[in-house]
Amino acid sequence: SANGGVDVAPGFFPLGSNVTITATPSNGWHFVDWTGDVVTNVNPLTVAMTRPYTNIQANFAINSYDITATSGPGGGIAPAGTVWVEHGGETNFSIVPDAHYHVTNVVVDGVSVGVTSGWTFVNVTNGGHTIAANFGVDQYALTVTSAYGAPTPAGTTTNDWNALIEASVGGSPTNSGGTQYVCVGWTGTGSATNGAGTNTNFSITNTSSLTWQWVTNYWLAATSTSANGGVDVAPGFFPLGSN
Repeated sequence: SANGGVDVAPGFFPLGSNVTITATPSNGWHFVDWTGDVVTNVNPLTVAMTRPYTNIQANFAINSYDITATSGPGGGIAPAGTVWVEHGGETNFSIVPDAHYHVTNVVVDGVSVGVTSGWTFVNVTNGGHTIAANFGVDQYALTVTSAYGAPTPAGTTTNDWNALIEASVGGSPTNSGGTQYVCVGWTGTGSATNGAGTNTNFSITNTSSLTWQWVTNYWLAATSTSANGGVDVAPGFFPLGSN
């Protein structure tokens, strides 16, 4: 067989002699057993020549090697678990993230191969291989702007998909001499919708922005200089552009 051989050629041997036969597998194969006139898995085989032996067959099988495939949370690898590959063969692995996740790294035999959706082991000639797929949740930017006050969060932040955003702005109203700034609400894009007030909550699922809206008021103080008359508007702040 091309898969292995024996070191004793067929022939005649003396009565009472012992003949030792060794079966040697080809590269990538292994000895399984002897069948025919002798059935055993002992190798080398010693035959006591007390009778004729016309059929002693050495049997071989191709080697199979293990590859262990694992994945972290947020996705999967297929096939998973322990996969067996015959000597010189190949096998493919598919790496698929769950919804709202992405592949962050794939590690093959302890070495990072970066971000990929699949991997193929080719010409496998030994066992103990490993492949591990790692995933991360999708992330989205939220940009918050405010002309006045102290917004939380502020600027641009990076947030995991579906994270709860608790947005607020402090310092309303803000007075600066005879000028007052009052937050009246916000405008939003993406996951943030428009609204009124100084706080809002939403779950972020895409790139979003939130802009706090402020109005300007001016101080008006109308007084009378005489006890003989008065004015009908008390001092206070009034909206820019009002009459």
